[in-house]
Amino acid sequence: MPMSDDITIRFPFTKGDGYLPGKSEFSDDELSDIRICLAMSICWEPDEMEENQDAKIISLEFLYDGVTYIEGNDFGYWFEDDDGLYGYPAPIVRFKLDRMVDVEQFRTSIFTSSFSVITASMEETGEAPYYAEDHNGYTSVLSEYERDEWIEKLKKNNTLCGKIFNHPDGLPECGYSIPAMDFVLASGSSKD
Repeated sequence: MPMSDDITIRFPFTKGDGYLPGKSEFSDDELSDIRICLAMSICWEPDEMEENQDAKIISLEFLYDGVTYIEGNDFGYWFEDDDGLYGYPAPIVRFKLDRMVDVEQFRTSIFTSSFSVITASMEETGEAPYYAEDHNGYTSVLSEYERDEWIEKLKKNNTLCGKIFNHPDGLPECGYSIPAMDFVLASGSSKD
């Protein structure tokens, strides 16, 4: 298996756990800037790797935020009519580690990451967030060539994020939550 300390993961979060709120459950502020309601949880479980369990993620870079709509694709989030939220988040994240690890073992140690949606009205009524997750095992490691192709596509569509989070002492394990306001490009969620 290939080894690397620079691994790019695409997370297609096509399945959900919980209740995805309808459009009427979003406030006007949330409808105009959906980032308020979103967060990504990076679930790093190095003990799932057979080797190099003491490896540390020292930085992560969002190449694609997973939410901003790109014409002609079914991923991203957007509102349609009065129905509610459509699509699914599919972030692309580049991870830098402090040592070489087996790329497939790394994928299995990070693939339980998720995207959450929770509105103010859900919080007020005590509802749990909606979690977009990968229940089908579609999370994949991108080759250097695939990563560079995605970067070109993202640049062409003005959706290259580039937000970097540094963790010189290592990314916290098991559920490091990043509010979407910190990395999602678009303020709204629209196909327009």
